Amino acid sequence: MRGNGRKVSFELERVDQGDGLCRLRWSGSLTIGEGDQLWRRTQKLLRQKPRPQQVLFDLTSVHEADGGAMALL
Repeated sequence: MRGNGRKVSFELERVDQGDGLCRLRWSGSLTIGEGDQLWRRTQKLLRQKPRPQQVLFDLTSVHEADGGAMALL
C-alpha cells in the first residue's frame, strides 16, 4: 500500500540464493510516480540479514517500466 492507502502497481520479493547472493524479483508496473515506494521497499529488503554480497535484479515479470523508475533502480 502507498502512504495514502492505495495499492501500488508492483510487487517485490527477495530470494536468498546462498553464498551471499540474493535476487530481487519485481513484477507488475514500475513507474516513477511510485518511486518512493519502489526505493523504500528495495532498501528495506537489501538491509535484511544476511546482507547480500551480490544482488541480481530480476525484471522478467515486469510488464511495464518507465525511464524514471529504471533510472532509480
